[in-house]
Amino acid sequence: MSAEKLEQYKGRLTPKHIAQGINAALQNAQRLTEDATILLEAGRFPSALSLAILAIEEAGKVPILRGLALARNDRDLAEGWRDYRSHTKKNAMWTIVDHVMKGARKLEDFRSLFDPGSEHPRILDHVKQLGFYT
Repeated sequence: MSAEKLEQYKGRLTPKHIAQGINAALQNAQRLTEDATILLEAGRFPSALSLAILAIEEAGKVPILRGLALARNDRDLAEGWRDYRSHTKKNAMWTIVDHVMKGARKLEDFRSLFDPGSEHPRILDHVKQLGFYT
């Protein structure tokens, strides 16, 4: 295998490919969740947490893929692919349950989930890294 960087796809996807991507992401999120559960039950907490976070990120690909399907121009397409490869863009929804438990019911109540200045996506990414690396 060559040490060259792999070419990343940046083009448009057909509706069929969008559907296949969504299904693959959800299946992979489920597999990662099951693997995290096995590690949790074995007392391997840091790795279990990191895999659970990866599962959140896989599930976070679904709305991004839907957005790619609606890209109106090359700029939208480039932004969609950038989001698809961004860990923090894919994990932004991880605090949604906390919002609901604290009474969030209206769309406005969830604004902080999508605020570019919010720290919660970066915090989760750091926690994931701590579970894998020294």
